[in-house]
Amino acid sequence: MAHWWVEIFEKLDLHVAPQIAATGAPNVPATAGLNVSPNLGVTVTSRSVGAVALALPPTVTMQPSGRGQFALSIPPSLSVSGAERYSAAAGIAVPPTVSVTGAERYARSAQLAIAPTFTPDGVGTNGIPFTPFNVENTDVTNDLVPAGCTGCWVTLIGSGGAGGHGGVSNVTEGGGGGGGGGGSYVERIFIPLSSLGATYSVTRGAAAVFTSGLISITAGGGSVGGNGVGGTNGTGGAGGVATASGITIVGRNGSNGGGGGQPGTNNTQGAGAGGGGGAQELGSPGSGGTSTGKGGRGGDGGEDGTFFSNGSPGSAGGLYGGGGGGGGGCNSATAGLGGNGGPAYTLVEWV
Repeated sequence: MAHWWVEIFEKLDLHVAPQIAATGAPNVPATAGLNVSPNLGVTVTSRSVGAVALALPPTVTMQPSGRGQFALSIPPSLSVSGAERYSAAAGIAVPPTVSVTGAERYARSAQLAIAPTFTPDGVGTNGIPFTPFNVENTDVTNDLVPAGCTGCWVTLIGSGGAGGHGGVSNVTEGGGGGGGGGGSYVERIFIPLSSLGATYSVTRGAAAVFTSGLISITAGGGSVGGNGVGGTNGTGGAGGVATASGITIVGRNGSNGGGGGQPGTNNTQGAGAGGGGGAQELGSPGSGGTSTGKGGRGGDGGEDGTFFSNGSPGSAGGLYGGGGGGGGGCNSATAGLGGNGGPAYTLVEWV
């Protein structure tokens, strides 16, 4: 009796595509009632997906559970493929419950029909699956606006201007270089899909720029500080200016750099601060201005060089958009170079 089912179930051949046909030789249960209630869940983990093909090639195992019954267990393996440009990976979990109950002793065939529910997460506009993603500090040229998105948030900061070089004079004290101006700041702004063009571009250079369709947003960079000439100090560079067309923005201008020996101007609105001016010979350098938010601090001015010593270079401006410090002046050696301005910042958040 321990192996009665070996005699009864001589042959059972099952196929699922996604229907399952079971055929058996004589002496197998005659009919079977099948109950299938799988739930499919899809989570998109990349940019966007335009189409998903789902294949269910499950494996089927059979175990006896009594003289008039047998039970089927179906653990399918699933595959998913994306057909859009921004294809996505998807994780699918299928917990089906399949039960078979034989109603007669001598069966010939059985059929299993699977009608799963398929629920994708992260569906965007027009029913296209979409997962939000960011494009940060990356240049983009005419990339397609992602399918399925509702629009994007844009944040920009222009680069800081470099500090000016120090001057040399053996007649009067060599002048210090002016500090660079801070970069401007465009506060985070949402652009709906209806206002965007088919493509978009991002430029991260002296200025930070976002364009799409009729919209153009620019966070201007700060100006370079003036060089010290002979015994004359260089002037501080002007702060950058934020501008836009096709949309209204909240723009914050960068702060001015300090002239030779003068401190850079602070910024309390998130834009870049001005760099400090370099020291004139026998003088003191100016300190870089401070900033709040993502705006960078200004670089400090360089020390002077007395007699035959060299002037010191100015410090670099901070992240993001801080003006560079001016170089220190000297008597008859080599004057200090101006510090580099802090780089620009770009962030596009696709949602």
